Amino acid sequence: MEFYDRDADKIGERYTHVRFEDVQRKILAYLPPHGSKILDVGAGSGRDAYALAQRGFAVTAVEPAAGLRRWAQHSANLGFVEWIDDRLPELEKLRSRNFRYDFILCSAVLMHLPPSQLHSSMTSLREMLVPGGILAISVRNRIDSDPSGVFYDLSDENLLAAAKAEGLDLIESSIDADGFNRSDVRWRSFVFRDTVGHR
Repeated sequence: MEFYDRDADKIGERYTHVRFEDVQRKILAYLPPHGSKILDVGAGSGRDAYALAQRGFAVTAVEPAAGLRRWAQHSANLGFVEWIDDRLPELEKLRSRNFRYDFILCSAVLMHLPPSQLHSSMTSLREMLVPGGILAISVRNRIDSDPSGVFYDLSDENLLAAAKAEGLDLIESSIDADGFNRSDVRWRSFVFRDTVGHR
């Protein structure tokens, strides 16, 4: 997490200059009714978590980078968000509470994990969903300017296989340009629904 802690203020400011509605427009149609519980895994600057709270959801944000988490908690955002220091693949603190969420957002997170942790991460995410709940994931390709050991290549084939193994049905996927106009970055987004009765 040193990469995000080292420049937490700069990173936090940068991320919040891109609107939630622009970056996450593909998930808007899948959000649950107001008042539902939403989990934002790898919440970073809090942009998405606070935007969801302002829309009337009960939001829990997980962020392992202490500097970025502190920045998000003290930024001038409106709406209450519960912040937790936890991380994939286990989400140990969160899972010990036995809460379940109607919607989980895991945006720009899984490409930070070694491929060996993909299946256990997907298990943790699925276990946090209510039956029939929605999991939205976005990842990007690794680029030459990425620091070593911070980003990993994650193939769609492996991601979809891990989701299928957990009983998660793909209901939408897309490829989008980068919100910061980086020409060599493409975001791949996936929306899954937990199979009712899977447990």
